[in-house]
Amino acid sequence: MANKKDKRFSDSTAMVRKRSPPRPTTLHEVPDKLLELILLHLSSPLWLIHAAATCKRWRRIIVDRRFLCNISNSDPSSVVAGDYHNHASPVDGRRHVFVPSSPALAVGSRHFSLDFLPAGGGTSWEIIDSCYSLLLLAKKKTGWRRHCLPDLLVCEPVTQRYRLIPRMEHMKYERCLTVFLHGCHSRGATTRRGHTIDVMLKFKVICVLHREYTRIYI
Repeated sequence: MANKKDKRFSDSTAMVRKRSPPRPTTLHEVPDKLLELILLHLSSPLWLIHAAATCKRWRRIIVDRRFLCNISNSDPSSVVAGDYHNHASPVDGRRHVFVPSSPALAVGSRHFSLDFLPAGGGTSWEIIDSCYSLLLLAKKKTGWRRHCLPDLLVCEPVTQRYRLIPRMEHMKYERCLTVFLHGCHSRGATTRRGHTIDVMLKFKVICVLHREYTRIYI
């Protein structure tokens, strides 16, 4: 009798273990390549020092020669014109506010308007990331769709140019964790042969999606 009870208990335990949901994804499962891209976007050297002190894995990535070369290639002479903020104005419905970095640049702040964007101008888009003179924006969604892969757009406010990012139809309902710009160039950057680089043609958009059973992928 006791043996039968023990057998039923072991069978039920096995069933519970079999039906248990997959464990949640942790930061340790983020691939090194993706983690390197995230660390490259840290805007302060102090944050890199804190990141290097977090764990051996992060320190290994940060002290790597290739990573340090990518950090040193950033242009320290670039002038920061100002910052964009996502803000819904109750007066005119504008979703973005540009704050100049100095009063001298306030006169030309009209050149940073996002009214030239398609599908409702700046009122339909939310700023996700920026890199040099480029902005990455996502189309606003409501309900459960706001967690899915959004429609994306990259623009340069100074020249009022934009590019719609082709949507991956087979992934449009996947859960989107984050989206960011990578591989951008500052205005006036040149190739090794001295040709000027068109910043609107040389960038990458990295999308980090999540599936319950396959975890994180790009």
